[in-house]
Amino acid sequence: MRMDRRSVVLLLTVASVLMAGAPFAQIVPPAEDMGVVARVDTRHNVLILEDGRMLRVTPASVILASGVPATVGALQPGSPVVVRGAERVAFRNGQYVVISDSPAAGVPVGGVRSRTFGRVTDIDRDGDIKIETPSGAFHVKVSPDAARTLKDGDSVTVDVMITPPAPTTR
Repeated sequence: MRMDRRSVVLLLTVASVLMAGAPFAQIVPPAEDMGVVARVDTRHNVLILEDGRMLRVTPASVILASGVPATVGALQPGSPVVVRGAERVAFRNGQYVVISDSPAAGVPVGGVRSRTFGRVTDIDRDGDIKIETPSGAFHVKVSPDAARTLKDGDSVTVDVMITPPAPTTR
């Protein structure tokens, strides 16, 4: 496979940002929500958690209740859950609408967004996750609670957004 000069520069830039942990790059883990079910709206596939968050379960979502895969219809109020890949929603004007609080939702002008796929190869109790990708390996820090829901071999998607510094005036 032949790469042109711009591709090589972009690849090296992304790799150096990942390895250096630069503050302007952000690794966005797959959306994962943990909590206790307060209500279930089976008609709209929405879980309402005790802290008020509302999650619409999609066909790509995974629900774990006490570590066991579950469906929306099987959940009861009081069930502790971990939900991966659900849409965060709010109830407005009689309907659920998607809210976007993801830092990677928009890319500023001049920014670069890159997505890569990999597998979890090591997990520490303190939440340090090693991810192997086709171009190398790197570490990501997650909460210890989130780390307990992962296992070696899990597939991951990593989104990286690089934004240029704000212009300065002199």
